[in-house]
Amino acid sequence: MVKGINFLVVSILFLISPLDIWATESWSDYFVIDHIEPINEGSFAVYPQNAPVNGCSFFRVYINTSGVTADGAKTILSTALAAGAQKLPFRLYFEDVSGYCYSKYSDVDF
Repeated sequence: MVKGINFLVVSILFLISPLDIWATESWSDYFVIDHIEPINEGSFAVYPQNAPVNGCSFFRVYINTSGVTADGAKTILSTALAAGAQKLPFRLYFEDVSGYCYSKYSDVDF
């Protein structure tokens, strides 16, 4: 009886826990930016020239998603704009499970 109750409690905890614990994240391959599309409230999407990259037609940078703050989004946007203007290889650290390609870090290869 006690084992059944323990199993039930553990099962309920897994069901109500945040889904972020099952999310996986990884760096995209480097790509050249085709264009950047502003979305709303400082959020934006980055489109690779030769999409898809790592299964993503574009990468989303949304404020308050995947831990991205308004200041963080500004930093990623400025990095993306600099890389795009100079056609430098660029990559994003993104959530690769949901299919929405939410990104939270960026990197440029000089």
